[in-house]
Amino acid sequence: MSGNIVLISWPDAARPYKALSDIRGGTWNLNVQQAAILERTASGGIAIKDGANATIGLGSLSGGMIGALIGVLGGPLGLLLGWASGALFGSLVDVSKLADSTTILSAMSSFIPANGTALILDIHEESNDKLDAFVKESGGTMMRRPAADVRAEVATAAEAADAAAKEARRVIREKKWDQTKDKVEDAWDSVKARFKSTFSSEG
Repeated sequence: MSGNIVLISWPDAARPYKALSDIRGGTWNLNVQQAAILERTASGGIAIKDGANATIGLGSLSGGMIGALIGVLGGPLGLLLGWASGALFGSLVDVSKLADSTTILSAMSSFIPANGTALILDIHEESNDKLDAFVKESGGTMMRRPAADVRAEVATAAEAADAAAKEARRVIREKKWDQTKDKVEDAWDSVKARFKSTFSSEG
């Protein structure tokens, strides 16, 4: 039995909620460890859903692969590395450290476009047949990756982010703030806008 992290999307934005209900109800008899619905806002943030009208916090998924993955893609780490907006920018990140390990994370980030919705699963599978049939019958599109590979990339991203944070602290200590008040206010507005998008439930 192998552990996989799976993202599934449908053209109909309401379909992930029906799929989550079916999975929890045992309709497809899938060995799902954790499941949640992710909504990407227009500004790039990620809202985590547990039902049609229920927005949940990341803490409810802590301790599992899904929580760690969402923390990378949509949290402060994702902002630092650029995945919260679906693109790797990371001006303070040594991209060479991530060159061999961003494929899955970048692909998963890109899988959920602005205003898009996806179902994410941490699932144990004897074979791919059951989930493949579920996705095909429901008209969905799926991305499946081994949980071990996802875990390795999340760890690598976190290591790179730590290095970037140290560099950021060094720059801040050495920076001479000779900017005008207007320039400081503009920079502050930019920072606020960036963090407001993270885990926002607004479109």
